[in-house]
Amino acid sequence: MDYVYGMLGGVAGKTIIAPVDRYKLIRQIYGDRINLIQMVQKYNSEFHQPNKKILERVSIFSTLWKGNTLNIVRAGIFASVQLNLFQHLKSQTNVPLASAVSGFVAQTVSFPIDQWRTHWAQKLEFNKANNFKEMFQELRLLIKNKKVMQGYTASLVSSTPFNTINFTLKDFIEKKLILNRLQREHEILENLLWKETEKHKEILQKSLNNKRKNDILLSGLSGSIAAATTVTLLFPLDTIRRSIQVAPQKVSMFEMTRKLLSENQSSLFSSVRRLYCGYIPNVVKSTINYGIRWTVFDAGRS
Repeated sequence: MDYVYGMLGGVAGKTIIAPVDRYKLIRQIYGDRINLIQMVQKYNSEFHQPNKKILERVSIFSTLWKGNTLNIVRAGIFASVQLNLFQHLKSQTNVPLASAVSGFVAQTVSFPIDQWRTHWAQKLEFNKANNFKEMFQELRLLIKNKKVMQGYTASLVSSTPFNTINFTLKDFIEKKLILNRLQREHEILENLLWKETEKHKEILQKSLNNKRKNDILLSGLSGSIAAATTVTLLFPLDTIRRSIQVAPQKVSMFEMTRKLLSENQSSLFSSVRRLYCGYIPNVVKSTINYGIRWTVFDAGRS
């Protein structure tokens, strides 16, 4: 059942923030060629066309979630493998190693779906629904052009340190700073309630129930804080690997980094800023996504 709870956590987190995630992806790939205002204008021009029927408007609205079908499949697999493998390895070895290995395995298993979703969701279209026929045509095109695994190495270079720092930091915040304090409070309460009376048992049980609820909420909170911090540190690596995934041909991380930095050479700040295109929506996305993911996972396990 733990694998099911991990999957549910990943699916719930990705579905709720899907429009933000798609905007982040487009900003990473297109850079300053398109921003939020331009995307909203493009969407409004399609949505508010005269003589549009209700179903057509619903179809246009659904394009904000374009690629989410693939994303929730990928997120479900990724989260289920990563969270459960992490919990298993954490008891056998140290947290950083468990984080790195679980992230590596989850990324490897789910990468083909991530590549498919990236190519499908990055298209600037707001005039049609999530057409499954076209979605599978995109997959056939990837297979034909041998691009299913393009960017895999870059994705490992990006995701492995992200997962290692993210999970290690989450574990540190949760256990060292928060849960230890709650454990001490519980031990004090347990020592005070040493008498075996029904009233004391009832009070102790209520305390334990409250502690479980707090643990679940604090797990989600620590997951959000850790994700936001890690995204800030490693976001350029994610931008580079996304750009490699949709590049017309295979390119190394060094070549793609140089290409992205050369897009705007007016100043050093402008060049570096290109690597952070989509950073703000990604912080919002990751904070909400990992908060929901850990909350659902721990709630199910408890």
